[in-house]
Amino acid sequence: MNWSIHPIAQYEDFRAQWAALNTAGANTPLMDPDFFFPLVETFANGNEKIALCGDPGDPSAMGIFEPVRSMGWATFQPLQSPVGAWQTRSCVFDPLQLRSLAGQLPGINLLMSISQQDPALTPRPEDSSECLTLDYIPTAHIRVEGTFDDYWASRGKNLRHNIKRQRNRLKRENVATRLELLTEPDQMADAVRDHGNLESAGWKHGAGGAIHADNAQGAAYRALLSNFARRQKATVMRYWYDDTLVASDLCISDDRQLVVLKTAYDESQPSTSPAHLMRHEAYTQVFAEKSVERIEFYGRAMDWHRKWTDNIRTMYHINYYPWPVFKPLHAMLRKRAASES
Repeated sequence: MNWSIHPIAQYEDFRAQWAALNTAGANTPLMDPDFFFPLVETFANGNEKIALCGDPGDPSAMGIFEPVRSMGWATFQPLQSPVGAWQTRSCVFDPLQLRSLAGQLPGINLLMSISQQDPALTPRPEDSSECLTLDYIPTAHIRVEGTFDDYWASRGKNLRHNIKRQRNRLKRENVATRLELLTEPDQMADAVRDHGNLESAGWKHGAGGAIHADNAQGAAYRALLSNFARRQKATVMRYWYDDTLVASDLCISDDRQLVVLKTAYDESQPSTSPAHLMRHEAYTQVFAEKSVERIEFYGRAMDWHRKWTDNIRTMYHINYYPWPVFKPLHAMLRKRAASES
């Protein structure tokens, strides 16, 4: 298992290999270079390495790794990506690949970490003397099966009642609601700007996580949404109360799934839930068109997700120890750090 190691500055040279591995393996929009490479362009700091297993022109595995202090290497993991930068043609984790990679990446590597893996894409491996998997977060999705009416009837009484009550309230107050779907490349810049204005007016601004038209997040989302829009695979869902934008979802898709990347809503609307009302209308269309098999939320499953779906799975990390003697030491340090936090 020979690996070729390259500086991150050469990432565009390996676009074809990255795309081919995704098509042959997990086949997810989250590993499409049109999604992942704008994140590399925006958030990589220059210390990362691109690693290709086997023939560099037709690799069996490929990853982007960043150094982890003096411990070893971990997959490149920008906050905007739900999954870590690791792909294999077989979609099966092979510890021998990481064993050989650890010997070829610079430094004395005590740990190789693959972050934020999705069991729907890569089955979770069994723990072993060299390998330890760790729960990351529960995440939710909606299966697009049958009619929307059947799906909606399966949801809880409180959710259905609240949606109906809010629509009646808006009607009494003569507020006109409108769902808007933006899909064209030349609409994405304004869509990201308006989404950022919603986020910046809410709690994400104080937490430092809001998109802004002029910040790095805004640039990355503009680029990746424009990339997908040129292939008719980007959708920005927007919801309006009269002439006021009150909710926005940034989404990408392929032939199987619609992935909700970012959600924002007007937090000054205490008597209604604009994002829920938007989803109710938008998902009615998704079920009618049957253009995808599921709607993926990624992110940590919250209480509101569980009202919309019963389909929850747990994402995970993989820690591989080229020197297994360090595995219990690392586990002890992790436990101590968790207790101190």
